[in-house]
This record gives sequence, structure tokens and C-alpha cells, in this order.
Amino acid sequence: MTILLGQAILPTLLLTLGGTLVSVVVGVPLGVLAALNGGRGWIIWRASARCWASPYPYSCGACLLLLAFSLQWPLLPSAGAGDTPIDVARSLIMPSIATRFFRSAS
Repeated sequence: MTILLGQAILPTLLLTLGGTLVSVVVGVPLGVLAALNGGRGWIIWRASARCWASPYPYSCGACLLLLAFSLQWPLLPSAGAGDTPIDVARSLIMPSIATRFFRSAS
């Protein structure tokens, strides 16, 4: 059991850091724009995005991203972590976006 947990800790930490990075990169600029504009327009956009994304579970969003970016347009890997740091970074893009986007929408 300890060996399995030891093998899973690094990918889990990388995914957590990737999701946090996506949240900060998307959330901070949107928050600044909303503050500068007094909330006009952004409130409607944010409410629309929440209404669209909130009924979907994370797995549904992940499947939609998988269909779009791995199968329809083969830009990102569909599985595996890769061997080089660039491959690892590419493999973290889609799950980081899926967990943060659909989590922040609910």
C-alpha cells in the first residue's frame, strides 16, 4: 500500500499545482477586469458561464475536453504522463483545465 501511495503522490501534486496555476492565471485577470469595470458586463458573462458549466460533473467536462483536444484535434495526449518534462507538462494541461474550469463554475 505504501508503494502505491508513493507512486501516486508526485502526479497528484503536479495536478494540484497545475490546477492552481490555471485558477490563478484565469481568475486574477478576470477579477481585475471585473473590478475595473464595476462588474458591468462581467456579471452577465460569469452568470452565463456558471449556468452553462455548473450542471455538468467534472467527468463530463473531462470527456468533452478529451474528445475535442485528443481525438478530434490531436493536440494533447489522451493518457500517460510522458518521459520528458515537456511531455509531463503537456499531459497536465487538459486535466488541470478540466478540474479548475468545472470546479470554479459550480
